[in-house]
Amino acid sequence: LAFELGRLYHATGRRMAAIEQYRAAAAVDPANLDVRLALAKAHFENGDLEHSKSLLDSFDDTNTEANVLRLQIRILQGQPVGAEQAAQAAAAASSSAMDVALAFFVNGEIDKCIEVCRKEVDQTGGNSQLRALLGQAYSASGQLDLCVEQLIAIIQSDPEKLSGYLTLAGVLSTNSTIDQIRQKMEQAPAADPRMIDLAIAWLLMRNGEFQQAAEIYRRVDAKMANSPDDRNRARLLLAYCLAREGKQNLAMAELDLLAANQQWAPRALEAKAQLLASMDMLPEAVAAAQKLHELAKARSSAEYLERAAFLYFRLNHMNMALQACEELLQIMPNDDRPYIVQADILTAAGRRDEAITLYQTAIAIRPMRFSNHLSLARLYEAQLLPKDALSALDKLKEMSPLARGVALFERAAMFARWGLYEKAIEDLEEVSETDRSRGAEVTLRLAQCHALLGQLEQAFEQADCISPHAPQYIAAQQLKASFQQVQNDRIAILQAAMNHPSAGPEALGQTMAALIRQGRHADAVRQFVDFEKRHGHIMQIPGAVTLQAIEARSACGEIPAAVDLAKAAHQKTNVWQWRALQVLMHLAHDSGSAGTLMVEPGRSNTADTLLGLCYGALTDQHQLSADYYQKFKRIEQALGQTTDASPEGLIGIERLQIGNPPAGATIIKRPFEWQSTYKILSALCAGDHDSAANELKTFKGAVGVPIEAAVDLVNAAGRNAQVAKEAARILMATMAIELEAPVLARLWMSELLERNPANLWAAATLIRAEESEHTCNLVLKAVDGRSVVLTTLVRASLHKLAGRANEAADLYRDAAQAEPSNAALVLSHALSAETADRPQEALEAYLQVHQTVSHPVAANNAAYLITLLYPRDEVQLNQARILADAAISAAPGISLFHDTRGWIAYLLNDNETARRELRIALRGAPHSPEVHYHIALAELAGGDRQLSQWHLAAAAALGEGLAKTQPTPSAGALLAAQKARQALDGQSQ
Repeated sequence: LAFELGRLYHATGRRMAAIEQYRAAAAVDPANLDVRLALAKAHFENGDLEHSKSLLDSFDDTNTEANVLRLQIRILQGQPVGAEQAAQAAAAASSSAMDVALAFFVNGEIDKCIEVCRKEVDQTGGNSQLRALLGQAYSASGQLDLCVEQLIAIIQSDPEKLSGYLTLAGVLSTNSTIDQIRQKMEQAPAADPRMIDLAIAWLLMRNGEFQQAAEIYRRVDAKMANSPDDRNRARLLLAYCLAREGKQNLAMAELDLLAANQQWAPRALEAKAQLLASMDMLPEAVAAAQKLHELAKARSSAEYLERAAFLYFRLNHMNMALQACEELLQIMPNDDRPYIVQADILTAAGRRDEAITLYQTAIAIRPMRFSNHLSLARLYEAQLLPKDALSALDKLKEMSPLARGVALFERAAMFARWGLYEKAIEDLEEVSETDRSRGAEVTLRLAQCHALLGQLEQAFEQADCISPHAPQYIAAQQLKASFQQVQNDRIAILQAAMNHPSAGPEALGQTMAALIRQGRHADAVRQFVDFEKRHGHIMQIPGAVTLQAIEARSACGEIPAAVDLAKAAHQKTNVWQWRALQVLMHLAHDSGSAGTLMVEPGRSNTADTLLGLCYGALTDQHQLSADYYQKFKRIEQALGQTTDASPEGLIGIERLQIGNPPAGATIIKRPFEWQSTYKILSALCAGDHDSAANELKTFKGAVGVPIEAAVDLVNAAGRNAQVAKEAARILMATMAIELEAPVLARLWMSELLERNPANLWAAATLIRAEESEHTCNLVLKAVDGRSVVLTTLVRASLHKLAGRANEAADLYRDAAQAEPSNAALVLSHALSAETADRPQEALEAYLQVHQTVSHPVAANNAAYLITLLYPRDEVQLNQARILADAAISAAPGISLFHDTRGWIAYLLNDNETARRELRIALRGAPHSPEVHYHIALAELAGGDRQLSQWHLAAAAALGEGLAKTQPTPSAGALLAAQKARQALDGQSQ
């Protein structure tokens, strides 16, 4: 009765009343999928995309109506349509017009999608979902007028359905301002002003303009003529906007008012718990979650019990989360959903063995839900059980022809994650022959696998088959560009792709990076400006791309524009690193203008203190410098006196990095007296020459900075009043490098060297910012033989850049011998000696570094060299194991460290450890021939001949591919490939 009443309300446009009835029906029959789908549709039409999305988790990929809703939500949220959506479309029964049209759409066959939709609309009038899909297809084909025509028809058919307005607003936003969008929507016949307001506010929220969105929601809430549901929805969204603006207390007040409303209390309590957690008010957040939990139990609401369970987990209350899962099971005893929810929570908590058991139960209850089989296989994979993962997919494969396609598609992805690209190609080719609806995604993956095997002709042929309308088109162009040997060819492909309407921020970043590497900073700026004009109002530009734009603008001399970018990024994200960049650029180009941005010493954090020291030195405010230096010393004392400093060092507990460092970079410890580096420069900024001289006594150098350079600067301080300013600029450049803005550091150090060519520390920092032939020659000219060590290092860099490994190693050895206590120089010597195939010399240098500063790279590389030099010496191998353990203890996230430990375990006949460690290594290094060769031998020793064969084949194929695509592949990779090929040939004879 409740369901039928809900349908009646729904049909007459009373959606909130319908939602309440659907919820009542769900409480009586929680497993009823018709009720859940109706509830998801009502939430979607009401503009509640996240709520609708969560309800759709209950549905198989074979449910076309659910798939269409998922697709529409992704498009409205500005998310790409990729592999998941292709799989869902392929899983459809392919019988109705919607099934067929959806499959064409996700595959990029837009003309066919339009043809199917148009025919159905002409014959039957079409429902709103079909018209929405037709509109999106017209939009993808560039026929915006026809798209708008379809979306306006949806609004006319039901002027109070918010989803129609959201879809129209999203489409119009691609080439219109907010005011223009409002005008166009107001011109639509029968358009409801309330819905227009809500759609505009939603668009502003999507674009990160929370203040403007909040103003609209306030107006909607304040207008008494609006329905209570509209006002309450506006209040909830107003609270969200206020929270994103940093006005948490105001947001909390709105949520407290909303929580008093019985209908909206669950939503308000959930939002309140999340907000309190973000404010570090965990007891209060748990209390709000408990209220939601009690309300869900009282209403027998499976929906809110599930939400309470996830809330408890995020608040680190595992027992309460599992209790909510048990209560969910009592409400839905014959449904797989409670088991899935609990499995997801346990998986996130790292309790995968328990999650595996739960997924097995879920599959027994509902075997045709393909996603459960896929989740189980991925859990086995995460547990380093590859054969169990493949077995789970084999069971799915046997269930039906449709299931076979889903299983093969997932197995291909799994093989690719393991670097078994030939096996992946086999599965993808079978899928492409039997299931055309996956065409574009399969084609892209085939192209990627062929490219990684060095089969570039096949890869480019596959990439060229992808339609420009397909979501995978840009990725295909990026793939082609990444394997171009000539930089200009790479740039040409990327720039052509940037002209495509679907080119997003990732493509922009790749294009700008290629241009910047070529020194074409002005072209990079133009690319950024053009993208901002076309898409900046609808797409969030990632921090890494904004950073590229800041560097490019700075290199072009557009300093105010660069500062504005950093300022805008800080205002939008409230990430303090952007403010640090903004201050640094002010200090570099107009130090006096930075005064209003300074944080007084009493309130300054680590970075603020360093910036304050620079400001005081550059503006000759000696007392201010002294105050900041006192704060600096208090911070130093609080952080502790460790020479094995983490990358935070004195940069602090708040990290300096903005972009995306390589895997492991955020956790690897950096020694070499990072604290002493900052101590010396800070003391010089403050004019405290005695403290700087004392620090020199224990200074062991730093990356790229010889001890000689530091001594020279400190000695100059007593006779040159400009040293404080020069130290400030060096400190600023060092911070810029830590902020991943080396171009800024290069510019500032180049300017400093022009004014004072005698500053050796500035010269060394310039090389650290950019190790290129140009900067090396610039430094050689500036140094002019005054520093033997720095001159030697620069000459070594030139040889390294030219590929002359032996000559570089000789010079790094000379530099290290000149400063034997400089661990950074000794490490450079070790790395260069290893590259020059001088393993014994490299091993001795690595051990020297490790004994001095316990550096994980030195420990790992020494351990690996021992396996090459003494593969049968048990004493040496046990010493190598100790070194490998030390490396992983310091940096557990670096895959190749696990390869070293696994290979040592294999040589010591510890096959269980070897297989586990090498499988971990494979996760992060699937392209490495060495890892494949090592794991092949370990799997064979462990009794799995099939896995061993697969990895031998992969090692051989990958190494042979590297020889084709890389000018100088590593000797280790080629040797591993050669040994693997010999092993395969020996087995076949």
